[in-house]
Amino acid sequence: MILRTLTIASLLLAHGSLPAQKLEAIGTKPAPLNLIPPSPKAKSLLRWLGHEGASPEDEIGRAEWTPDGSRLLTSGQSGTASSIRVWRASDDRKSLSLEGSFMIGESWAISPDGKRIVGNQFGDLKNIWSFQMFDLDTLEGIWTTSARVPNMLGSTFSRDGKWLAVLNLHQRDLSNKRDYSVTILEADTGKHVETIRLKPDDGEPSNWQHHKMAFTKEALWIAPAYNEDGQTARISISDWKKTFVSEPESDEYVEKNLIVSADGKWIVLWGGPRYRAMQMVGDRLAVRFEGQTEYSKYGGPFGFASANISPDSRLLTVSGNGKHKVIDLEDRKVVHEDNKNCLCGLFSPDGKTLWGTCNPFRPIDTKSWKPPAETVPGHRGTVQFVSFSPDGKFLASQDAECIYIWSVDGSAPPRKLMSPPDEGKLYTLEWKPDGTEVWSANAPDFIRWRLSETVPPGTPQYAEKLFPGLKPGKTEVPWMKTIKAVPGTDLCYLSVAHMEKYELSYQLYEELRSPSKPAVVKPVMGRVLLKGRLPFSSSGEEIFDIEDNTLTAFKWTDGAVRKGMSAQNTSIAGGGANGPLVLTSSQQITLVDPATLQQIRAFMPPKGTRYSGGLDNLQGGCISRDGQWFVCSTDYQFMSVGRSPEYLVNIKGNGEAYPLPPMDNKAKSGAFSPDGRLLAIGHAGGLVSLWDVEKIRSESGPVPTEAPKSMFSSMKRYDSQKWDWPGPGLALKEGGKFTFTDDGGVECKEVGTVAGQLLIDGKPPKALRKVVSGMAPQGGVPDSLFAELDLRSDDGKTRLNRNIACSVRGSSRWQDTVENLSAEPVTVTLTYSSSLGSDLQNLRDRDSNVPTTLPDGTLKSSIPITELGTVIDKDGNSLSASLAFSTPSASVQPALKWDATGRRVVKEWTLKLQPFEKRILLMEFVLNPTTDRHTLHKLTLANRSLLPRLSAVLNFVPDEEEKRFLELDYPNYDLDTDGTKKDGLGFKWRPEISSGFGMAAEMGADRFFDIWLNGAPGMGSTPGLARNSSFRMGSTPGLARNPSLRMGPRLSNSTDGKVQSKRRHHFVPEIGMLLMHDEITNTGTEESNVEVLFNTVALDRFVQVVDAKGKILNCNSPLKFKDSGGQVALISEGTTKPALLLAFGSPEGKVHPSFKLVAGRGFFVGYNLRMKAGETISLLHIATQRPFSAYDSAASAFLEMDSLYALDVAKSQQWPAPANW
Repeated sequence: MILRTLTIASLLLAHGSLPAQKLEAIGTKPAPLNLIPPSPKAKSLLRWLGHEGASPEDEIGRAEWTPDGSRLLTSGQSGTASSIRVWRASDDRKSLSLEGSFMIGESWAISPDGKRIVGNQFGDLKNIWSFQMFDLDTLEGIWTTSARVPNMLGSTFSRDGKWLAVLNLHQRDLSNKRDYSVTILEADTGKHVETIRLKPDDGEPSNWQHHKMAFTKEALWIAPAYNEDGQTARISISDWKKTFVSEPESDEYVEKNLIVSADGKWIVLWGGPRYRAMQMVGDRLAVRFEGQTEYSKYGGPFGFASANISPDSRLLTVSGNGKHKVIDLEDRKVVHEDNKNCLCGLFSPDGKTLWGTCNPFRPIDTKSWKPPAETVPGHRGTVQFVSFSPDGKFLASQDAECIYIWSVDGSAPPRKLMSPPDEGKLYTLEWKPDGTEVWSANAPDFIRWRLSETVPPGTPQYAEKLFPGLKPGKTEVPWMKTIKAVPGTDLCYLSVAHMEKYELSYQLYEELRSPSKPAVVKPVMGRVLLKGRLPFSSSGEEIFDIEDNTLTAFKWTDGAVRKGMSAQNTSIAGGGANGPLVLTSSQQITLVDPATLQQIRAFMPPKGTRYSGGLDNLQGGCISRDGQWFVCSTDYQFMSVGRSPEYLVNIKGNGEAYPLPPMDNKAKSGAFSPDGRLLAIGHAGGLVSLWDVEKIRSESGPVPTEAPKSMFSSMKRYDSQKWDWPGPGLALKEGGKFTFTDDGGVECKEVGTVAGQLLIDGKPPKALRKVVSGMAPQGGVPDSLFAELDLRSDDGKTRLNRNIACSVRGSSRWQDTVENLSAEPVTVTLTYSSSLGSDLQNLRDRDSNVPTTLPDGTLKSSIPITELGTVIDKDGNSLSASLAFSTPSASVQPALKWDATGRRVVKEWTLKLQPFEKRILLMEFVLNPTTDRHTLHKLTLANRSLLPRLSAVLNFVPDEEEKRFLELDYPNYDLDTDGTKKDGLGFKWRPEISSGFGMAAEMGADRFFDIWLNGAPGMGSTPGLARNSSFRMGSTPGLARNPSLRMGPRLSNSTDGKVQSKRRHHFVPEIGMLLMHDEITNTGTEESNVEVLFNTVALDRFVQVVDAKGKILNCNSPLKFKDSGGQVALISEGTTKPALLLAFGSPEGKVHPSFKLVAGRGFFVGYNLRMKAGETISLLHIATQRPFSAYDSAASAFLEMDSLYALDVAKSQQWPAPANW
């Protein structure tokens, strides 16, 4: 069992062992479910267009009736919905109305008596959910499992409701692999009964289909895809023994789905290209009949999508690829079939109706097999596009099957536009600029409808070809098609991608044509955009795009390119033709001048939300024509039930955000009327809503945003610049200039000051790297300079990484990180010298006293001297020169001397460092005007990224005033007041903000995975004093609700400049797991051997290294990967045996490291890579911390190292695949 519910204190008091990991109730009732009623109709909603009873979902992925047929429970397709919707059936059982919804995960099931519902706890990380039972009538909790359980893929009750079967992925005891297994629980109590292993995890299936297993009265049946040999499994209820009752299947299309008839006589297997109807003959399953359909693993056709057996066990329905059959099970006759419509859905409990779930909800009469006649026009599928006619009198809406033209004032019935029969789905929507035609595309052609044609009411109008004779490709499966009118021209921009049938490869096709001259082609010069709905400039000659994280304008006539502002993690929502371009990111909406491609201003999202993009659906953005309004979607960090709220943002004003009223049907597309007064929204399920924009404003009012909007109107725009050493210098606001010396001192020659010059062990350090950068307002000179130096002692044992930040206001700050690179303890002397432009008698300490000088020059005082200053008279002006180098309470104070010859203050620190130990020294020099001849500046913590590492700063301890400021800052960085952050188990970590230290863990890690390249620590990994990034508990892209720490890429280089590492890391505090991903690149010009080392450094010492089987490893000499299997525990001294669990690869990896423990403090994982010039190899390493004594075996401890889950997270981050896994 995972330790999630235990605190540190309880672990320290634990005397017994932890049980093995299993799914079981823990004796705690979950909180009741909250039924959220349907949203009331808003005053600003003018009307709905279409079927008001349409489902809020695109497709229903899971549905179950209560036994009495009074309620239907549904959830969305493929895990897209996080809620269960409850539908109440009408008295005649011919219609449904939404009763409300509540949060629960996808692995849910209803008990046979309809009184209970079980499901996994709401969340998007499927392997850290709990499993919970609720009373379906009262929604009160009955029982819950522990918080972290194996991946749940489905659940089902036994026929009598006594047992509950849960299909899950279970971690193996001694490996990084998982097995499919079935866990049997007592349904009343959640007590664990049995876990039955099925097969190893082969990566399939990853879908959320619930027809994987089913009970009869005597047994549980499991689909053959979950057995290694492709056999159907039968698990007896009497003893839970597993037997195989079908022959092995060797092909790749082993069925993943299984259903059982109500009488238990029929078992139907289905999935991929086939279905098989089977019955038991003796102790074996025999095939009675079977069928096949077209299928491809690579993008359509998709094979069978649904199979159902009627409640009377008489009929079988099979559906997929837009066709279906109804078969009599006894005589095998086809009762009904249709090659143009699917029949995915489920039978009502009385069997009289089959409710369609692909276009929910369409009731099909099971006698005639016909849907009811449409009395209300409207879409049955998701409305992908909406668009007003140029004159604003009509609204076009489109789903995959048809387009409706609605009269905005409701004065005329809607017109239905359809593709010619058998020509496939519709892909796009565009009005002809004069409003006389509507354009779209289907599988073979670009098509149009002439609205001047007369069509009888209720009769569909079929399309004609827009470009007769146009054949954009010979391939058979279209991937995307777009048509867009080019502003100011009579041209259409066409974009197509075709996939070869059943293949992954595709062909691209783009060009411009005029419908009036269809044979004349204007090629798109020099680009393959394949974006289709990118905005055009007002002239129509330029297309705006984001290339290489840079906003780009591309002139299609001659291929000319303009580059603009950085646009990383940003998308173009639209604009550009009638006003600014609108860019969106999760952090803000940005307005950009199309002429300069530079930012005009930006607006932050509403508090507690993040922007997730416009309602564009490839349509160029939902932006009003006058450029005032933009409809933007948001994501809550903790999402509401089934809703992702939309906001009406005033982008012509100050970014005021007005929330749209709640809507049960998810918004999918949007458009403003030409005058900006109306807003149309297309929804999942087929509805279109029409809104009054002014009433939205007055009804909701603006909500607070994340930051004051005025900051954007007054904020200067800065450019980052880099220079060769020593850089351009920094002109000070009050006159004079700061320049860097070779050893990283800062000099102002105009007043005769120099601060921060350095010796290591009495000798000038060797500089391996020196970098100067700065920030300058656009078009101006720098107003800040930053320097980073990588320095070495003469013997190479000591490294000093120096970061300097200088401001035009006359301040310079140093952060020196000193590190012992050797395997032995070292004593290092650091000598700093500074000249304040004055003689000794003019110096003052913080008590305004002149320091006492001994004969040898030592400066003496009854209290520590931590600051020195003087006043310099220059050209009739007074300047204060102040040097701060310690605080009174610091445990380490420097020896101070006066160098009369050089008129310098000399500060000398003598440090004793253990192998691989790092410590920090801070210093500050300020030069500014003064009227007070005794002004001094004390040492402060200007770099808040050091908050987690204050204990490593030798010369700084905050005073009471500073502590009050820091106490305010800790919450801003999501830190406790000791600089740590607890994970979900209560274990403490010291996160890396930007100090270059890496993360620390209380159970023995000072740092994880320090990178060494070609024999030395990577250079350039410390981001510097002025580059503080925030540490936040956020959400992982694609894995919402998972609090995570993420940092941007950090570059490190080898000392010879031939190797570079691009590092990303990701921390998941929910389970206390650190992922470190490095892209190693040979930046040299020749193929060469590259040595890469990852050093995990102990807080004190590692006393044991243990593998996953509990074997103690002797790592004093290098060991090979096979000696550990890629996982080790580094155990430190302590009664709980505090341990760091590391994973550095799997046997399937292409590269494998060796490993070695050096001096008991540094655990090195090393790779020798043969790399071609320019080649990049990615490596992933994983770490967590646990008390080893709390487990009954090493194997159970290593179950906490869920490497496959870590690989899933890495994949969700879109990191390149690691070669060591």
